[in-house]
Amino acid sequence: MEYSYHPDLPKGSFLGSGNLPVVVDGVVHWLISSTDHILTYDVGTSAVGSIGPPKDGLLLPVDWRASESCLGSTPDGRLTLVYRHGFRVSILVLSAGGGWERHMEVDTTAMVRSLMVPQERYIWLELVGSGDQRTGAVLIRLNALVGPDHLLMLDMETKEIRLAERQV
Repeated sequence: MEYSYHPDLPKGSFLGSGNLPVVVDGVVHWLISSTDHILTYDVGTSAVGSIGPPKDGLLLPVDWRASESCLGSTPDGRLTLVYRHGFRVSILVLSAGGGWERHMEVDTTAMVRSLMVPQERYIWLELVGSGDQRTGAVLIRLNALVGPDHLLMLDMETKEIRLAERQV
C-alpha cells in the first residue's frame, strides 16, 4: 500500500494497489484512487505535480471513480486514462496542451453476450491494465458469478476487442 503527499491532494491519498505507474517523457504518473487525480513526478527535475480529470462533464460519467480506471499510454507516447462504465470501455488521451480528448469508446455488450453462460445473470467488467507504447492494448477481465471468467483485449489502434484467452 502506497501513500502520497502533494499540496493539491489530501494527506495520505491512496495510490491504489492495482494501478501501476505509467512513465511518459520522463514523467511518472500514478492514478490516486482516493482523490480521483493523477500524481506526477518528473524524474529529470524532481518536480511533483498533479493532473485532474476532465471537468466539463462530457468526457467522464458523473459517477466516475478512479478506482474503476487505469492509466496507460498510446503507441505515439501520450498519457491515457482508461475507464469502464457498465459494458462500455472508454479511453481519454491527454493532449499536449494539457486537456483531455476522447480517443475511443467501445461497447463490449455483443462480446460479453457471446461469452455468457445462458443462465448467468451476474457479470461485470474489470480493467486489468493498459498497455504501454509497445502494445497499444487494454486488458479487460469479464467476471462471472457462474461460469468461467474471460480475458479480453482491446486494441487501441484498430479499436477492436477480442478474446485474449479461452478461460482464466
